Amino acid sequence: MKAITLLSFVLLLSGCVTERMSEDGKSLPPEWNAPPNEDLPLSAEGHFLCTVTRIIDPVTVVVNKNNPKTLHFIGVLPPSESEHPDVYEEAKLYLWTYIGKLDALQSVHFLVQSGTDPRKDDLYGRPLLVDDSGAAGQYKDVLQGMLSKGLLRIGDPREFQNDAIASEMVKREQEARSRKVGIWKYMSSSPSGGGR
Repeated sequence: MKAITLLSFVLLLSGCVTERMSEDGKSLPPEWNAPPNEDLPLSAEGHFLCTVTRIIDPVTVVVNKNNPKTLHFIGVLPPSESEHPDVYEEAKLYLWTYIGKLDALQSVHFLVQSGTDPRKDDLYGRPLLVDDSGAAGQYKDVLQGMLSKGLLRIGDPREFQNDAIASEMVKREQEARSRKVGIWKYMSSSPSGGGR
């Protein structure tokens, strides 16, 4: 009897599916509700959990040794490597310090942009880190940190697909501009929104 109960419980659990939601609370297409492979498990919030294996540039990283995926950051542009090599390298070092040195127990949460098929090898979204303040479900946005240090600039804020997040990103860039840090020590402080 115990064996039958245990078998029934296992079969019941194997049919459970966690539904993933976009950041604005909308359900993602049904075929996206399961992770594309074992290498990109989902957090309870629907974020992909991954370990960075290589930093290509300040807005592109490769994750996972088995079945690698390339993650492209949305809504931001990197500093020019030829015009501002010091800021470019500082941005890569920032990424490595905050998301490249994490072990498997400290995965980067990657929030996939709505409309991006997570089964593909190239994914678009935002990297998040669990907030170490102890508050459950709280995350630090890596891009906000980089914008506030002038290590990135706003590209197209519409890519964030969330007005509140886009506003916060623009605010972080404006703060860096006013402090003239990172790329802003070399550039004029014209209004943001296009970042060019």
